[in-house]
Amino acid sequence: MSYRYGQVTNMFDLLDNIVDVAKLDSWKVVRSYNLIYNKVNRLGGVVMQGIGDGNDNIYIHIGINPDDITEFIIDASAGVDTNLEIWEQPGSIHQWNKIEDDESTGLPMYVIKDSQGKIVETKPMPSLSITDSEQFSYFIFSNKYRIIVVCKLSIDYQSMHLGFLNPISSEKQYPYPMYVGGNNIVGADSWPSNLTDSFVFPYGGSGWLRRADGVWRSFDSHYSENIVANTKGAMFPYDCNNKSLVPNYTSEVTTDVDFLLMPILLHTNDPIDINGMIRGCYWISGTRDIAAEQIVVINGNQYMIFDAGQNRGNNSYFCIQIETD
Repeated sequence: MSYRYGQVTNMFDLLDNIVDVAKLDSWKVVRSYNLIYNKVNRLGGVVMQGIGDGNDNIYIHIGINPDDITEFIIDASAGVDTNLEIWEQPGSIHQWNKIEDDESTGLPMYVIKDSQGKIVETKPMPSLSITDSEQFSYFIFSNKYRIIVVCKLSIDYQSMHLGFLNPISSEKQYPYPMYVGGNNIVGADSWPSNLTDSFVFPYGGSGWLRRADGVWRSFDSHYSENIVANTKGAMFPYDCNNKSLVPNYTSEVTTDVDFLLMPILLHTNDPIDINGMIRGCYWISGTRDIAAEQIVVINGNQYMIFDAGQNRGNNSYFCIQIETD
């Protein structure tokens, strides 16, 4: 269980730090490729394998978009085949979406254009859109099951999640669900005009869940003070209709009780199912008394708070447990 804070000016340096931190939690690089950045050959993308409880095989993909170096393309797969390209791996979102190839390069096409160059289709491939040649801060939270990265640009927080959820089932009863969530999709407008800010508010294809049956489902819980649980894939308690029952959910509530943490659950209505909860990441109450990057101690554990909404409000905060060995 590892945590690192630092500052970088490009996605290549951020990727190096993610890999370094993940290796502390026994993640290993099983595939990689390089890209040229400022005339230097740099690590451009990786497939990493996590061990979970020691018997799991967790495969996540992080790669810098060669067409937009301000962006990570993120994915996950059920395995790794060395005879296939990274975007062709079994059980991946790439494979699920059956993204077309550019015949001239052999690379996947995320933005499909007609003969006049007009965009006719955008494939919903999740990404993390940040910046280049501009200093920003990063927070990396890693354990053996998942990796969460939060980036701070001025007072704006952008984040992604890759890895296993904690399933709502008996241990080993079903394959653990995988969640890949960023702040954008490939081909959409880059930061600061990206679709959403955080993996806790997936929107427009920025967040995908692989269910126990191997089906990938896009989640849609765009930030709002009035989210409702009527989408096929949503995040609880951000879509909670019983706001009056949740301490400090609205500004009218006044209480002196300690901060309340609630697990962030991914659920669907078609079919009705609770798929799992994000490991070590929680919705937090008391929004009038907390601030981004504040560390609170609850039951002896440290949690760092972040804001997830473009417009800060009572329903836009989450916190991540700082786990260190």
